[in-house]
Amino acid sequence: RMQNRDGSFSASYFKNAGYSSDPSKRISTTGHTLEFLMLALEQDRLNEPWVRRAVDKLSSDLIQYQAEPLEVGGMY
Repeated sequence: RMQNRDGSFSASYFKNAGYSSDPSKRISTTGHTLEFLMLALEQDRLNEPWVRRAVDKLSSDLIQYQAEPLEVGGMY
């Protein structure tokens, strides 16, 4: 419900659905949500398509915007 069509997670975290065109915000929110899910989900669920879409989107954003000055919080 909080995952956008492109695989990113809500720019509002868990409050409501929402997309951000700002790559720094998208990397931060998707990265932190994915970080939580990696610890919370059972091992067999980590390979589900919706999780893979989030990893793919986060990875592609990091590559695409590697030369941009991004907020460092999302890098952790």
